[in-house]
Amino acid sequence: MVKIAIAGGTSQPSATPSSTATPTTLYGAEVRHIDYTSAPSLTSALADIHTLISVLKLPGPAMATTQINLLNAAKVSGVRRFAPSEFGLGACERVDATAAKERVWRACLASGSRSRASAAARS
Repeated sequence: MVKIAIAGGTSQPSATPSSTATPTTLYGAEVRHIDYTSAPSLTSALADIHTLISVLKLPGPAMATTQINLLNAAKVSGVRRFAPSEFGLGACERVDATAAKERVWRACLASGSRSRASAAARS
């Protein structure tokens, strides 16, 4: 059976881990608690995952850094497909809408993974 992981699917990452007990299942789905800044934590959590979908929404440069951490761990773990998050625009701030996205897509292309996005970029 193909396993799909959704990064940020239960909540947004925090700088400090919760000290309270957290569930390992939610609505019948397995919940894996990870440290998005730790390559070993990410790699271990993605070990048996086929497809990784990021729905993270983080302020500033943390958005791209966290997704690139996910991408690198996904590659090491053997994840076959990675879909980076396209969220992250603040409603009231002035932002460069493509800066973080471009950094993530360059990392996706540099990873050597085959995808529709990398094929489109080569054409």
